[in-house]
Amino acid sequence: MRRPPPGLTIFLAVGVGVGMTMSAPAAQAEVVNVTIDTSDMESVRAAYNDVYLAYYDVPLDWTGNTATCDPGTISQDFIDAEITEINYFRALNGLAPTAENKEWSISAQANAMLNAANGTISHTPVASGYTVCVTEETVAAARPSNLGMRSAPFSDGQAIRIYMSDRNDVSVGHRAWILSPFLDEVGVGHTNTTDTLFHNFGSLPTGEISEASWPSKGYFPYENLPYKVNADDTLYWSYHSPDLTGRLIHNGWRVSLT
Repeated sequence: MRRPPPGLTIFLAVGVGVGMTMSAPAAQAEVVNVTIDTSDMESVRAAYNDVYLAYYDVPLDWTGNTATCDPGTISQDFIDAEITEINYFRALNGLAPTAENKEWSISAQANAMLNAANGTISHTPVASGYTVCVTEETVAAARPSNLGMRSAPFSDGQAIRIYMSDRNDVSVGHRAWILSPFLDEVGVGHTNTTDTLFHNFGSLPTGEISEASWPSKGYFPYENLPYKVNADDTLYWSYHSPDLTGRLIHNGWRVSLT
C-alpha cells in the first residue's frame, strides 16, 4: 500500500470484500456506499485499493472566481468522491454511510470561496476580520463545518485525510464529526486551495453514541494512520462509546465536544 503525499495543510477543526462488486467507477457521478469486514484482511485491502485510492483524486472543475466573489460550482464527480472517501472511513468503524444534502453543498461552496478569497480559514469569519466577499450566504457554513486549506491544489481524498489525521488538534473534532453515528447528510464545497465540509452539527447531539475508534479495530491500512507534516507535530488516537455520551476520549483524556 502506498501513502499519498501529505503536503502543507491548515485545518480547523456496495459491498466490499473478496469477490466484491462496486456500483460505479470513479469517472461516474455516484457515491459508493462501502461495507468492510475489518476481521478480514482481504476485505480491508480491497476497500483501500478499489475505493479509497480509486476515488482519492477526482477532477474538481471549479468554475468560481475569488476576484469577483463568485463561488462557482464543482463537478458532481468530485462531490461524490469526497463523500465516498467519508463513507470509506466510516465503514472501517462499521458506521452507516452518509449522503449529500445539495442545499448544504451550495452553502459549503460559498464558504470555500470566501476562505480562498481571504487566504485563511475561520469558523467566525466576521470576528476574524475577513475583508472581502463577506455576505450572509458565504459565512453561513463557517461554523457547522470542517474547514481545510492547503498551499497548493488538493484533492477530495486529501481533504478527508486532513480531517481524519487532525494533526495537533487536541479535541480531534474534525474526525469526531466524520465518525459520528448521527452523520446522515453532508454538504461539500471546494476550491483549488480550500475545502468546506458542512455537517450542520455545531455540537454533538445528546443521546447514545455508538462505539467508534481511530485507528479502528481489526485490520487497518497503515497508510490511513494520522500523519505528520512537521517533525514536532502531535498526533492523537480517539475513542468514543455509549457510556461517554457527548464526549470523546483521545489519548486517554476526556474532552467535551459541546
